[in-house]
Parts: sequence; structure tokens; C-alpha cells
Amino acid sequence: MKYLLLILLISLPVVQANLLQDTTNIFKNYISLTGQVISRITQTFTDDSDLKLDLERMQEKSEIKKNCEDSDFLEYNVSGYCKSKLTTNHDFCSKDNQMVMEYYCNEANECASSWYLCEGRCSEGACVDVVTIAVN
Repeated sequence: MKYLLLILLISLPVVQANLLQDTTNIFKNYISLTGQVISRITQTFTDDSDLKLDLERMQEKSEIKKNCEDSDFLEYNVSGYCKSKLTTNHDFCSKDNQMVMEYYCNEANECASSWYLCEGRCSEGACVDVVTIAVN
């Protein structure tokens, strides 16, 4: 019995040390796991915030696009218009009816214009093919 008690007394600090080490490891793992969970939750909120910001940017861009309206989308054979907040500009022909001034929405969502040389001729703000009628 003396030996058993002596063995227990000698081994008790070792058992306590192992128990203390195991408890420390448990808490380290718990804290590490908790940190990972918090990190993932934070990342989820960050991702959601980024998504909300992207949606807000998309909405802003779509609202900006509404500020400029092009009726014919650079179709030279169609007479159209470009409408912005301040003005409405209609496509028109040059004085010699060879070119059309085409109005369109540019990248800044503002009305812009450029001349286009018609293959045939220009009539009422659009390029038209010249039709030759044979007379018998």
C-alpha cells in the first residue's frame, strides 16, 4: 500500500501536468476555432457589403443611362434622336444631302454626334439608297 501511495504521489504531478497541457490545448483549439468562425462571419459580412456596393453601383449606372436616350442606336438608315436631361437632338442631313449628322449616347451618357457619309443620299435625317428608275 505504501508503494501504491508513493506511485500515486509521484505520478499525480505528471497527470496534473498532462491534464493542464490537454486543457491548454483544448482552449487553444477552441480559441483558434472561434477565431476562424468569427473570421468567416466577418468575411461573409464583407462579401455581402461588397455585393451591396456592387448593386448600388449598378443601380447608379442604370440611372445614369436613363439620363441619355438614343432612339435609333447609330442606325444611319433610320432618322432618330438623342435625348438628354437638357436637350433633344434630331438626326439631320447635310446641305448637299450626302451625309447625315447622327446623334447618339456616348460613354459619358451624354448626347454626342458625328457625320456619316451615306452610300446613296440623305433624306430627312437618314441615309437612303438611290433607286434608279428606268424609263422605257
